[in-house]
Amino acid sequence: MSKDYRNLWVFGDSYSTPGVWLEPQASFWAEVAKILGVIETHNYSRPGNSLDSVIHLLVSESLNYDWKQDFFLIGIPPLVRLTIVSADDKKIYHKKVYDKQMRQIDEPQITCHHGLESRSFYDDPLAVRFDDPTWNEIQACRQIFLINQWLDKQGANYLVINLSKDFSNDYPATGEFLMEQCFNHPRNVLIGDTYWGINYGINKPADFDQYGWSGHHGAPGNQYFFEHSLLPRLQRLDLC
Repeated sequence: MSKDYRNLWVFGDSYSTPGVWLEPQASFWAEVAKILGVIETHNYSRPGNSLDSVIHLLVSESLNYDWKQDFFLIGIPPLVRLTIVSADDKKIYHKKVYDKQMRQIDEPQITCHHGLESRSFYDDPLAVRFDDPTWNEIQACRQIFLINQWLDKQGANYLVINLSKDFSNDYPATGEFLMEQCFNHPRNVLIGDTYWGINYGINKPADFDQYGWSGHHGAPGNQYFFEHSLLPRLQRLDLC
C-alpha cells in the first residue's frame, strides 16, 4: 500500500448507512476501509439524507480531519431531497465509529446537524422543480465542483460517489462547464460505474419488491460495486 491511512470518513444516505439490509462488515465502505488499512471508520450516513446534509456535515466537521492520513467517501444521494429546519428543535444526529474489525466502538452526537432534517419531495405538489432533473443535476454539479476545488487544495484523499441514478450526460449549455468538469474529474464517480448504475440489471436490490432497481443492495451488490468500480478507481489513482 502506497499510503498510511488513519481514518475513513463516510458520508451519504441509506445506501451507505450501517445496518440497512446488510451488516457493516459486508458493505462497500467496509471493503474500502479494509483495503486502505484504516484504524477507524467514521460513518455519518443516515437514511433520507440530502446532498445538502452530506456537504454540510463534510464541511462542518473539517477541523477533525488529518488531510494527509485520512480518506473520504462522499456519497451523493437522490437529488429530490432538501434539508430543512425541523419542527422538532431537539432533533439530533449521530455518527457511528468502527474499529479495524468493523466493531462499533462509539456513536457520538454531531452538533452541526442539530435541529435539521432531510425531506423527500417525490410527491409534493409544490416540488415542480423535480419534474425535470436537469437543473437539479446542474446544481449538484456546482456543489461537487466546489467540493473538488476545496479538497484538491487540501491535498485530500477522497472519492465522490453517486449512490443513486446516474446523472444525465446529455446536458444543456447552462450546465456545460460544470458537467464537463465534474464528469471528467478523476475523483468523481457520477455516471456509469456508480452504486446504482453498475448493479443495474445484474444484482437485484434486497428490497427490490418495494423500490425496484432504486432499492438497497445486500452483500452481493456491495461487493460487486467495490470490486468493479471503487477498487479499480483506487488502484488507478494510486490511492491504495
